[in-house]
Order: sequence, then C-alpha cells, then structure tokens
Amino acid sequence: MISLICTSFNRFNDVEILLSSLRCQSVSKDEFELVFVDQSEGAFSEIINSFPDLNIVHIKFHRCGLSKARNIGILKSKGNILGFPDDDCKYYSHTLQSVLDSFKDEPNLNTVIGRIYDINKEKNIFKNWPDRAKKISKFNFYSLCSSITIFTKNKSFFNEDLGAGSNFGSCEDVDFLYRKILNENISYSPKINVWHPEFTLLDMTKNKSLNYGLGFGRFHKINISFYLFIHFLLGNTYIFLRLLITLLKLDISSSKILYYSLKGRVSGFVTR
Repeated sequence: MISLICTSFNRFNDVEILLSSLRCQSVSKDEFELVFVDQSEGAFSEIINSFPDLNIVHIKFHRCGLSKARNIGILKSKGNILGFPDDDCKYYSHTLQSVLDSFKDEPNLNTVIGRIYDINKEKNIFKNWPDRAKKISKFNFYSLCSSITIFTKNKSFFNEDLGAGSNFGSCEDVDFLYRKILNENISYSPKINVWHPEFTLLDMTKNKSLNYGLGFGRFHKINISFYLFIHFLLGNTYIFLRLLITLLKLDISSSKILYYSLKGRVSGFVTR
C-alpha cells in the first residue's frame, strides 16, 4: 500500500482537485490511502465525505508547521511506501502505477523521485527535470528534489525546524532526502509525473522569500560538509548576481525579493 501524507489549512478547492485526481488513479483504490492532517479553522469533512470511494484517514489537528503535520501523518500511516502531495498538486492517472512499477523494476530501491511536469503542454515545471532515469547522489540530489515527487519505502521523518510554518521556511524536503542518501539506494524516474501550479519570482512576497532563504541557509548549516559548503557559496553567488542584474535593469520589485532571499540564506546559516 502507498500512504499519501497531506495537510492543508483552509484550501478547500485545492484539496477537492487533489482528491478528484486520486479518484482517477489507474491502480486499485485499495492499493493506496490518503492520510489527511486537517489544520483548517472550519473542517474538510464535507469534502472528504463526498469521496467515499477513497481510503482517507482524516486527522483534525491544530495549526502547525508543514513538517510537524507530515510527521503526524507518517505516524498514522499504514502503507509500506510513503508519498507527500501538496494540497494544491494533482496526480495524473498513471502516477501511482508508475511509482509501483519503479519499485517492482528495482527490488533494492528504497526511494524514488519523480518530476513536476505538465503532460498536456509537454513542459517541465519549476526545474529542468531530466528525460532519463538517474541514480541520486549527494552531487545531484538538490537539483532533483521536491517533496511532492518523493516516494520512499522507509518510514523516515521530517526535521520540524524546517519547512513552511517553522522558523526556517523551506528545505525540509532536501534535508529529508539528503539524510537518506547516506545509506539508501535512491533513483530519479521521469516516468513518475506530478502536476503543480507554477509561480514566478513576482509571485513571491518579501516575507516568503526571506523564509525560503532561512531554510536554505539552515539546511546547509545543520548538514555541513565540504560539498554542501561549496554548494551554499555557489547558490548565494547566483542570487547575488541575479540581484545585481535586476538592479541594473531598475527592476526594484525583483531586487527586493532577491535581497530578502540572500539575507535569509546568510541568516539561516549563521544562526545558532
């Protein structure tokens, strides 16, 4: 069984779209469950009750961070494979079948990563996802990581200091994956596709950019190694150069977002 761990706060329409996509999976409905950690001020009960054909474990919980909510869901899960859909993502009809096929094709595989992809437009979302399968290592995991594309056999937990709603608002997924790389067999498969709405730099707020930056810095601090230190420096150099370019173009809005991102990255790294 695949256990899908999801949480949401008042995003009722998005969750209904996710559930509709789960209803259309090509695998049997007894092959997966949705463990839903409900942080809403109201309740998702009406929406969940409209999907009686799905196996949904509904957990009502107070407002908390993303990683905390996922860990609660993991504790309640029954599956031997875990996945972590966002409340605003969507699975294609073949998504879960592709996950099962990946583990079947590689019996020694512990974790598989898919891609965020728009099948209708034949277009990558967020990243330049490769068209070919790859083994995941400490040298390529960061560029191929997103929590909604991770499916793992081992019941591991997220660092609750990282991720949305925490003091360091990102990189809970790369931290989760990085800790697995040290002793697990992990692969990337372009056959596993998940959809997520796109956003650009202009969709970011100053606070969100700062929080994302804090998570980036904190992840590198708590997992510090020679490679990750170089990665941290290169990542900051890239943001700094983009900041200079936007300033030269007098793009003040983008400059502010990039400035707060850089500020957060440095602050997250130096904070004890």
